[in-house]
Formats: sequence, C-alpha cells, structure tokens
Amino acid sequence: MKNYRGAACQNVRNSIWKVFGVEKLPLLKSNADASEIVRWKQSVEVADCSCSLFVQNESSAYWIDLIARNAFSTVAVPTLTHGHCAFTLAMCDIILNPRSRSAQCTQKRMKRRVEKFLNDYNSGGPSFGSAEAIMDKELEANEHRSRVNSLQTDYAPEPLSRSGSSMQYSKEEMDEAFRVYE
Repeated sequence: MKNYRGAACQNVRNSIWKVFGVEKLPLLKSNADASEIVRWKQSVEVADCSCSLFVQNESSAYWIDLIARNAFSTVAVPTLTHGHCAFTLAMCDIILNPRSRSAQCTQKRMKRRVEKFLNDYNSGGPSFGSAEAIMDKELEANEHRSRVNSLQTDYAPEPLSRSGSSMQYSKEEMDEAFRVYE
C-alpha cells in the first residue's frame, strides 16, 4: 500500500506541473533549500495556481479535475472516486498553498486534508474555503502548542498566517524547518 501511495504522490506532483505548465507555475528544484521553497510558495504564480484549483478553465473543466485525471490514468482508474479527488486536492493544497511553509506531504498532513476534503465531497464539494479552514486549524494548533510548550525539542513547521512573511526567519531556521542539511 505504501508503494502505491508513493507512486500516486509522484504522479500528482508531476501532474501539477504538466497541467499548469511552466508558464503558469515556475519549476521548483527538488534540491531547493527552505528559503527557496518559501520564496517559491510566496510567488504570485503559485498563489494563482493554488486559488485556481477550484475554478473552471476555458474548457469548463476544473483545474483540480484535470490534475487528478492526469495523475490517475483511465486505464488504471476508469472512474475517479471522491477518494482520488480528495487525495489529489490534499497534495495540491500542501504543495501550492502559500500559507504553508512546507511542501512535504507527510502522512499526518495528508490524512487531515483527505478527511476534510472527503467530508466536503459528501456535502456539496470542497472549495477554496475548505483549504483555508485547514490552514487556520493548523495555525491555531501550532499557536496553542507553542503557548503550552514554549521549549519545543522537536520542531514542526508552522503554517504562515494570512499576513505572515517568510522574511522573519533566518536561512538556518528555514533549513531546519524543512529538514535541509548540508
């Protein structure tokens, strides 16, 4: 199961760039350090792609549907389920959401998002507000954790607030947050 999930993650990652194209979404090097990732996520192009996931393109297809269909071939998955779409949306939210400082699709972050998006699919469908609600909860949880335990020994990256700026962190702090070690 883990190998399938890893392959699905890679397919979705590749599909994001294939569907949006380099013109709309600048490339991100796989060996980018934390400061490069934060700069990339804060770019206008990435923010536009993140917001457009829930918007129809010129052909009246939703961008998120195009990414999901590209990631899961019709041969392997003849009919996309809500599970496939929620998984794809979770990956896109983690990778493209400018409020998140990380592009790592950890099991914890994926599970939180997939559950939220599946619930949304069962009650009318996910929206940009769904993604924002997840980020708000993560921000609130991290702020609460910081208040309760001011001396954290295991650092976990926090999402940026809506008005937050990545410039308040040093390169070393961002490298540590993204687990970049030279």
